[in-house]
Amino acid sequence: MVRMPLWHLPQLNSIPETGGYIVFSGPRRANGIQGLRFIIQSEKPPHYLESRVEAFLKTMEKCIEDMTEEAFQKHIQALAIRRLDKPKKLSAECAKYWGEIISQQYNFDRDNIEVAYLKTLTKDDIIQFYKPSVIENMTEFKRSLPLFPLVKPHINFMAAKL
Repeated sequence: MVRMPLWHLPQLNSIPETGGYIVFSGPRRANGIQGLRFIIQSEKPPHYLESRVEAFLKTMEKCIEDMTEEAFQKHIQALAIRRLDKPKKLSAECAKYWGEIISQQYNFDRDNIEVAYLKTLTKDDIIQFYKPSVIENMTEFKRSLPLFPLVKPHINFMAAKL
């Protein structure tokens, strides 16, 4: 639910305009644990980017609460279609199955099972999950890994004579 509005909210859409090169959000699954991750490449300092992500997450709570039931159902349907979309490349399908093997979960029908559960969710279910799991525990479970280049990149333009 956070992918689409990520670029449209004032809390984060200033990132690309002020030196943000990559802005991505989505689920993170590892060792049977699911989480929400944000990947932001920018020249801005990490504390600034973290504050923007926190502001975005708080704004998403309001977006979910204000969403009409019709819009919520359309969103659920779009997520289900995207999730059940067959991989376009053999390498993507292979990675999906290898992920199941590496995690030792062997749930090769995960997409169908999770979409069936997704379709049972209500807007109230999401609100009741979001507030205590995301908003109230935002700083407790946050892990941030700032990476800095060793050398600041520069561009060297050379005029070519014909």
